[in-house]
Amino acid sequence: MNDPACRPDDATAPPERFVASRPPLFGGLTLRQLELLAMVAPMAFLGAVYLLILGPVHPAFHSWPGFVLLAAVLVCAMWAFTRAVFGAVRALQGEVESLSAQTERHNRQLMLLHGADLALMRETQAGDALERIPGLAVRLLAACHVMVETVPVPGSGGVAPITAPDLGERHSPRCSIESALRGDHEMRRPDADARLLVVPIAHLGNPIATLFVARSGNEDPFTDVDREVARMFATHAALVLENDRLYDEVRALAIEAERQALAREMHDGLAQVLAYVNAKAQAVALYLERGEVAAARDEMTELSAAAREVYADIRQGIGALRVQVSGKGLRTLLEEYARDVHEASGLSVQVHWTDVAVGDGLSPEAEVQVFRIVQEALANVRRHAGARAVSVTVAAQAGELLLSVDDDGRGFDPELPGEDGRPRFGLRTMAERAASLGGQLEVESALDRGTRIRLRIPLAARGRRAG
Repeated sequence: MNDPACRPDDATAPPERFVASRPPLFGGLTLRQLELLAMVAPMAFLGAVYLLILGPVHPAFHSWPGFVLLAAVLVCAMWAFTRAVFGAVRALQGEVESLSAQTERHNRQLMLLHGADLALMRETQAGDALERIPGLAVRLLAACHVMVETVPVPGSGGVAPITAPDLGERHSPRCSIESALRGDHEMRRPDADARLLVVPIAHLGNPIATLFVARSGNEDPFTDVDREVARMFATHAALVLENDRLYDEVRALAIEAERQALAREMHDGLAQVLAYVNAKAQAVALYLERGEVAAARDEMTELSAAAREVYADIRQGIGALRVQVSGKGLRTLLEEYARDVHEASGLSVQVHWTDVAVGDGLSPEAEVQVFRIVQEALANVRRHAGARAVSVTVAAQAGELLLSVDDDGRGFDPELPGEDGRPRFGLRTMAERAASLGGQLEVESALDRGTRIRLRIPLAARGRRAG
């Protein structure tokens, strides 16, 4: 693994910056020096001619040979001066054209980089994003071979290729992939072909994968700009892969949290009801043994009612779980569910929003929790309240979401258990969900005066469980 021929660039050195420099022009002169020369040279030449004409040898220039010689000197001087100036201008023009072409190439490369970034961001699965990286790198860096090798799960062995088009034996980088991943700069072998790039894909120093990019032997080698673009692409790819990994992790945690919530609700609700049914069944058996048929019939009536209620609860719970909640937003969820409740039971449900932006501060997990609370509240109204109409009001005040569910039903005493003596598990479940958001649930009700359930949670609530 410690291949001395494979070493990282100096990790302590600052990242390279590629600024096009302007080389010296004609005769090593800069543009400013050339401007000065264009002013001084003609004046100096005219001064020299003037001295020749008026000097000791000026009679020689009054003959035809003298005039011809002077004309030849003037022509040669003009030719040399013109050639020097226009040669410098042509050199400058060539440099400008070269810089323009280089800038155009860089712009195209940056546009491709932007397109590659957008393509990666559209992938919602880490595996899909990994599979897109080679194809994007081929177009971005004008490469003919690309390979991506990922860091394996601990204990799984060496570096695992995610997708590996054959780089060919000539370009297969067998020098210490692990040491390449330990740095955050491109790895290069002193004796390596300049047509090969090896760039680590890492997030906050944590290696994710390695990107190998190669060009064929008849193609131009990679430039410093190519290497910088490859680094930028690898950096963005690392961010996308890390975000996808976190998204998958959060989704798995949400699924597990919902399973636990369902288990608690079944234990608190269904298990308690079954215990109640079991007690009633034992009472029926006891009355029958005593010959008290009327008492046994009454117990059976209550037992049958409890069984119907459990059946209705289970159907309602399954129906609620079938509601697709992801990606819709709280307002859409509540309005759609209000229509569903009305169509299923005839109960009039009105949803009121004080502001269209109410709920924007809630995370998706918190929106789901609020929706489940409203679901349970409406289910209680349908089962127990005997109401004709329900209103759901959503408002915001002082950084908090305020939600109330009001019905015109028969009402109840919140301090007392249900009519059959069982605890009110629906209220307990709603209170637990509110607490998971750092909020509070309040119940106001009285006999024949309806019921109001008020929820208050911070708008920055994230939710400790989804579902």
